[in-house]
Amino acid sequence: MVLGNVAFKALFLTEKVSLSKSHGKLMRKRGIAYFPTFHPAAGMRFPSVRRKMEEDFKKLERLILTRLSDSGLAREECRGKSDFRIYRSIKNG
Repeated sequence: MVLGNVAFKALFLTEKVSLSKSHGKLMRKRGIAYFPTFHPAAGMRFPSVRRKMEEDFKKLERLILTRLSDSGLAREECRGKSDFRIYRSIKNG
């Protein structure tokens, strides 16, 4: 996850992309997946950015759950409470 424009520019400086157009979308560079969104401080200061961030985090959650579901995550593989919540979410749809 890439939080904020400074981190985004550090990774994608040579590419003609902007955080405002790329947030909430999975991006790849050199075989690594990145999920950019706004910096939390911007979300606290600007309600419109907060709403965009909330949508981005929902997209990220769906992406993770889809990937875990596709990988066949079994209950035995769940290690902690957060893993069990993910398993339960996948199981219950």
